[in-house]
Amino acid sequence: MENCKTNEDYADYFKTFNEEDPNSYCKLALRKLTDLNEIQVTKLNQIISDVNTDNILKWDLYCNALTIPQINYVGW
Repeated sequence: MENCKTNEDYADYFKTFNEEDPNSYCKLALRKLTDLNEIQVTKLNQIISDVNTDNILKWDLYCNALTIPQINYVGW
């Protein structure tokens, strides 16, 4: 992750190396991040509740919902 510079880099990294469910990361972000705005909360909850979207797209949505510092704070 240390070489990631953009939200797209992070999404590609998660898709390649992370076998976890992106929903678990969304839930963790909701619990861990105290600086989420309403739009971010809505986006994360939509990712969690959407059963028709595959995990590859969910990683894109997750990484685009958060800022790079937020992604780093939630962590691996």
